[in-house]
Amino acid sequence: MDQNKRVRYVKEDRGRFFYQRRIPKHLHHVLEETKWQRPCGNVSYAKAVQMIVGWTEEHDALILLSKTPDGLAKIKAELRSEMRKDEDENFSWKQKLIAQVDIVSGQVINVDGAEYDWKSAKHELAEIDNLRNPTRPPKSEHAQILAKVHRANSGEKFGMDVELPPYPEYQRILQGLEAEDLKSKIKLTANFPTPIDDLEYADLLTTLLNDHFLNGQEKPLDSDERDDYELIRRKIERRLSKCQPDPLTITKVAERYFAFNGIKTATAAKYRREIQRLVKISGDVPVQHVTISQLKELRDNLVTQIKPASVHAVFTPIKGMLGYAMNEQIIETNPMYSVSLPRDKRPLEERKWKKFEPIEASMIYKSIHDAWGSPSPSLTEERRLALLMLVKVLMFSVMRPIKALRLKPSVTCPPKLPSV
Repeated sequence: MDQNKRVRYVKEDRGRFFYQRRIPKHLHHVLEETKWQRPCGNVSYAKAVQMIVGWTEEHDALILLSKTPDGLAKIKAELRSEMRKDEDENFSWKQKLIAQVDIVSGQVINVDGAEYDWKSAKHELAEIDNLRNPTRPPKSEHAQILAKVHRANSGEKFGMDVELPPYPEYQRILQGLEAEDLKSKIKLTANFPTPIDDLEYADLLTTLLNDHFLNGQEKPLDSDERDDYELIRRKIERRLSKCQPDPLTITKVAERYFAFNGIKTATAAKYRREIQRLVKISGDVPVQHVTISQLKELRDNLVTQIKPASVHAVFTPIKGMLGYAMNEQIIETNPMYSVSLPRDKRPLEERKWKKFEPIEASMIYKSIHDAWGSPSPSLTEERRLALLMLVKVLMFSVMRPIKALRLKPSVTCPPKLPSV
């Protein structure tokens, strides 16, 4: 690994290399990213360096171009053009799959792909999971093969030979073929595809999460659709937190926050309980995936149950943890800045002082008189009267104990009035 340190932006994780580089801040809003990260795939170190040097030169030129107003405008125009091109290609690809014929059943397959929004994330997640544990062909690939076979049966040329994994779906396709020349075009491999590793799986999930949920997409207005939206997002986040190497989840960042600030054991236990309220809503996701809407949901749930002062108490460890995460550059922005907490309109006395109920005051008064109301051989008369008076002062005032202990008779006792 010593040789890797001589090349900038080369990172290694469990024998695989990838390119990682921070994007300058003035380009964050343009590229809608904070860093470039590209896996090199299953290649040697020399090949990875060759790939990364090319990407470095490409991004160096981009950064240099962005330093002038004309260059920045050119970058934005190229990005808009690429986005339109991708959207057109994506729409065209989906249109081709709208009506395909299953040659086995003879029925028309209707592929739902007319809109590229959060609803398609559910199907894309299933495809990514299938790459992780290949048990069936990807739907898009399966539909394309069916369409090619159907056109070939109608007289069109099949094209190049294809090799397909030995999935049952593809075996049924071969069994349904009649033309010998068509059978020779499709071969089944001996083995199923190799599952993708943790790094590639995490990269695909991150892209899926950013594309559909984190880059400014609006939640659906319909309540049922919004529930489905949140369910799919949490599924992606849970899978992402499990496959990432030592992900900085909410609970892990909270523990680091406690240790860094030397928070006492009892206080840390209380803080964990409060942070778990947030975890119940968001799941124990990486802390950078905590959203403003999740924090507001927690706040709105609390304001109907507890007083404003208690709401602030619940958010105290959450605000501290997110502030720590931002200071340590674990997150780029603190979502807590956009969340307002309810104001406590009670007077200061009601917020800071906890008064005794009459029955409680009576019990205390009776107890101190039982203990110190009469002379005792274990206490001097002066000490007995001092203890009795001290508790009475604390009962009927808002003094802290240390303030009451520092009182002197000459200060607290009014001058004796002459008798009439």
